[in-house]
Amino acid sequence: MQYLEVLANREGLGRRDEETPLDFVARLRAEWAGSGGPLGDLLGAYQPVRYGDLADEPGGGFGARAAGAWSGIWAIRKRVLEPSPDTRTRGRRPRA
Repeated sequence: MQYLEVLANREGLGRRDEETPLDFVARLRAEWAGSGGPLGDLLGAYQPVRYGDLADEPGGGFGARAAGAWSGIWAIRKRVLEPSPDTRTRGRRPRA
């Protein structure tokens, strides 16, 4: 969830003090089109370990699920965050 919070902060959507992880993910789902599935998967992997009495072994199921979900979220958000080709050179002289 920490990486998710960092990414959300960069986009001006940081987690609010009063938000539970469920509320936070619900708000991001509304803001980030196409990322609902991976966000739900991340939440599903996070909550049992964070709030339950479940320990996750290194390379175990919850960690692997969280890593896969994060990869999906990042792949979607990265495409949104990348500058378009015409804005990358704005203000700079083209290379000769």
